[in-house]
Amino acid sequence: MGFHAGIGQDFSLPFLDPTPEDIPSTFIDNSMIVEHLGVSSIDLGENMIKQGIILPESQNHLLFDISEAMFSDASEPCEYQYGMTGTFVLMIGFAVGLPPLWNINTGESGVGVFGLMDQGSNNGRGIIPAPPTAWSRINAGWEEPVHGKAGDHMQLAARSEGHVVNIPIRQDEYFLIENRNNSVRNDISIDSIRYLMGQNSSTGSYPPYIEILQDSTGIVKDSNGVVAFVPNYDLGLPASGLLIWHIDEDVISLSIDDYEINSDLSNPGIDLEEADGAQDIGYPSIFLFNDPSSGYFGDMWFRGNKQYELANPGYQGLKPEFGPNTYPSTHANDGSSTFIKIAEISMARDTMSFMVDNSHISEGFPDTSFHFITLFDIDRDGENDVLGGVDSLYLSLMGDSINERNYFHNLLTNEFFVSFITNDDHTEIDVIEYFQDSCFHSIYSFDLSSSELILNEQSWIDSLVFPIISHQDQSIIGSPLPYGTITNEGSFPRHITLV
Repeated sequence: MGFHAGIGQDFSLPFLDPTPEDIPSTFIDNSMIVEHLGVSSIDLGENMIKQGIILPESQNHLLFDISEAMFSDASEPCEYQYGMTGTFVLMIGFAVGLPPLWNINTGESGVGVFGLMDQGSNNGRGIIPAPPTAWSRINAGWEEPVHGKAGDHMQLAARSEGHVVNIPIRQDEYFLIENRNNSVRNDISIDSIRYLMGQNSSTGSYPPYIEILQDSTGIVKDSNGVVAFVPNYDLGLPASGLLIWHIDEDVISLSIDDYEINSDLSNPGIDLEEADGAQDIGYPSIFLFNDPSSGYFGDMWFRGNKQYELANPGYQGLKPEFGPNTYPSTHANDGSSTFIKIAEISMARDTMSFMVDNSHISEGFPDTSFHFITLFDIDRDGENDVLGGVDSLYLSLMGDSINERNYFHNLLTNEFFVSFITNDDHTEIDVIEYFQDSCFHSIYSFDLSSSELILNEQSWIDSLVFPIISHQDQSIIGSPLPYGTITNEGSFPRHITLV
């Protein structure tokens, strides 16, 4: 790692860069050494250097004479000083294999302040850089997502291992959802502290951000005044809430080796679904100091987000929804509808709730309790009825509601056989349950006139018998072997005629 004198060419205000010849900070990988020096490593004594980082001595313009001209009108010049931690950690990200998520050729942002490998490296004035995005953490192998599906009611804790939800669109395209919380304590953020103090000030002035950051957030410094501990690296985010990422692995696979995952703003590999309905991140802005092009509070998903309500007036005062007809929408990158809905999004909390749904699926589907076994026209109305169940057998007649089920038999084992026998005034249901060396036979009767299901008799058989069909007289009789020949009627407690 090498440090050069002066500040780095890493930050500049629009139209204002009095030191354009400064050296940009960078990570030097081994291919750069081979390409430019023609050697595989730089040898320093017994050490072989194959990669490295170049950093400035400071990112603070206030330490240099030029600051008088740059910030002469600023009431709080300290608001323009930046720590080295953010730049340092950004370069460390490169060193451990995290790809950049901005356009490295133009400087256009890709994920803004919401990820380390972009503008987020400089959150909190460079003192509290943002953690890597959900995709970066998963791609690095640091955590595994939980897969959500239609009908799931999710409880998502604030950023921690194992708390990322994957909602699939197709094989190589999906949404990632994470909960990020910038609270100092009890839903209080740095900005809300500044606002409250400003409102209560006799002069109406607001305290500097850096002052609140150092005095009220639980940051710990060593004896030299160097920050040694930050309790929450999401403190520098503009708000708390859900971040919904749209991931396209096809784009990523084609561009990751060239560091161009998000170089095409019209087709990025990792795109933040901005809750305000506008696609601001990475695009030019006319605002010098309130620039949404790197991300702001309106991009996060939470109940009470007024920017979301401006784009979706039908949801004013309601819980937000991300769906096929909202702004933004859940459409796939090719413009097709995914029918996915992320609904009932709660207020920003340490644990947020939301529901995964699919507008293309009728309410109640898929029914995870269905446990289909077989179809048979039990009531003889010309339509097949459903017999299903897992611990208990149920009968659902086709004319009834799909949720109307008549549970009639508690299973004693997972190994069983069911047959239906039609008679003039009833349909018989035979249930044979298999154990190690015996069977349990239950006989039910469905009365065609009353639609009542009645248990006729139950009996144990002290051997294993398997029903088979006699093609001679269309009867079911018992066999001591699963695939044996037809035996006489005595091996089965009763003779059943199959109509």
